Amino acid sequence: SAWVARCRVAIDGPLDVPALERALARTAERWEILRTGFQIPPGLTEPLQVIAAAAPPVLAVRDGSLDRLAPPADLAGVPLLAAGLVCLAPGKAQLALAMPALVADDAGLDLLVRSLAQSYAEERGERSLVAEEGDEPLQYADLADWLCELLESPDTAAGRAYWGRQEIPALAAGELPLAQPIAPGGAFAPACVAVRLDSEAAAGLAALARSLGVDFLDLLAAAWGV
Repeated sequence: SAWVARCRVAIDGPLDVPALERALARTAERWEILRTGFQIPPGLTEPLQVIAAAAPPVLAVRDGSLDRLAPPADLAGVPLLAAGLVCLAPGKAQLALAMPALVADDAGLDLLVRSLAQSYAEERGERSLVAEEGDEPLQYADLADWLCELLESPDTAAGRAYWGRQEIPALAAGELPLAQPIAPGGAFAPACVAVRLDSEAAAGLAALARSLGVDFLDLLAAAWGV
């Protein structure tokens, strides 16, 4: 689903389920966003973020597929993190994590997995293979406070004045500078341009993509834009 952020983590070696459950609880204790729900208080019409004091995720140990793992549909409750574990073979397991896109994205999931891996290693009395986290993490509520202060700061007065003069509905309905009008009753039909690369050019682009650590198709798209 486009509204759910998901990831799967391969776990190789002996599996310690109680340690993994404790690691999940520790990770949720460290990161406020994992204990955040969205509730509508009496008298209001829009939801507010409410951070629970404790909301350890429940690890669902399954025998079959993790495809149906999904976070709770009710965003007012916590935790919003769904965690599922399946044992594939002796010494091999897979952990699935799913959260609403409202509270997580790919970068957030990467950070979550790193924090969870560190906590899991510590619960097992082992040395973590990921870089240790330094100072206390910046919580989303603290970031929101800072952004609100920034909006009211004298340093942003010029920006506020500029956008205050703009007619946002008119901007939203405007046309892009290079937009081509579509005839009445017509449909958008993008043109297809075929470009054949010789083997030497293709090999050189593939080597360049590897050296930059980017996907080959992304490199082609960037080169086409240039």
